Amino acid sequence: MALRQLTTAFDRFFSKLADYPRFKSKKHAKQSFCVPQHLEMDLGNNQVKLPKFKEAIKAKFHRHLPTNSIVKQGFISCVADKYYLSISYEDNEPEPKPTTIKKAVGLDMGLESLVIASSGVLYPYKKFFSRIYKPNSLKRKGDCLRN
Repeated sequence: MALRQLTTAFDRFFSKLADYPRFKSKKHAKQSFCVPQHLEMDLGNNQVKLPKFKEAIKAKFHRHLPTNSIVKQGFISCVADKYYLSISYEDNEPEPKPTTIKKAVGLDMGLESLVIASSGVLYPYKKFFSRIYKPNSLKRKGDCLRN
């Protein structure tokens, strides 16, 4: 896992998509590590069992996993003295088929009106700032918006 992440980091560096990879340090703000396998979750008792830990860790789950999902890996990170666990899982449900669009409307932005629909409907500009953008020749002397 670590070798794969290192290879990806250097590939992104050499293709000029990212900076030179920084290695982990106690001084950097983000502390994290990956648990690639043997991650067990007990949703009933709100606990997570990690390898190399003797006891399960109490956790707060924010989303429910589908019943037929397979947990692939976990990524534990420490941000602002709080620990977070991100779980990657595989869902065995089939992907839904895309729906066909029966009625479509084209929109065009214009100069005369804000939006013109392909059905012929015109949406005019709203003049919210007409008072602010008056030329100085039309403003009164001593007006708060003159200068």
